[in-house]
Amino acid sequence: MKIKFDNRSINGTEIKSLLKKGIKKLIDNDLFLLKNDVNERSVAHKLAVYLQEELDEFSKPGIWNVDCEYNRVGEHSFEGHDYSKKLQLDPLDSDQEANVFPDIVVHKRGKDSLLVIEMKKKGGNIKGDIKKLGAFIKQLEYRFGAQIIIGRRTARITKWISGA
Repeated sequence: MKIKFDNRSINGTEIKSLLKKGIKKLIDNDLFLLKNDVNERSVAHKLAVYLQEELDEFSKPGIWNVDCEYNRVGEHSFEGHDYSKKLQLDPLDSDQEANVFPDIVVHKRGKDSLLVIEMKKKGGNIKGDIKKLGAFIKQLEYRFGAQIIIGRRTARITKWISGA
């Protein structure tokens, strides 16, 4: 699947490559965070910064936004309405939706959803994250999803999902 990217096309392999470059920068520049077992959110923030740099180098800066814990859908700002990002995570209960806060998203705020990333520390329960990634792709139309496991000296993509 090719995606228009500021007068260029990009596919999932290229996006995954940009993510891997961001992970390499994280390990090269912020190994302290991994070695000292800091909170997952701190690591996610730094990875988001490096991924934004890679995307901006690939095309013009500002084409895509990289955000952490972004929990909104659309570009609405009406008081009294809930535009929280929600997913139906239990297939047996179609009325039950949960508010979700993905670790990292690559998107055009309020418009286009390109990549959703869930991160877990090594040894953490990843089954729920993988289920969420699939739901983000099916229900909120993200084009790609990635599961990243972070250890004391490493970070790596353990699951890559492409949407239709």
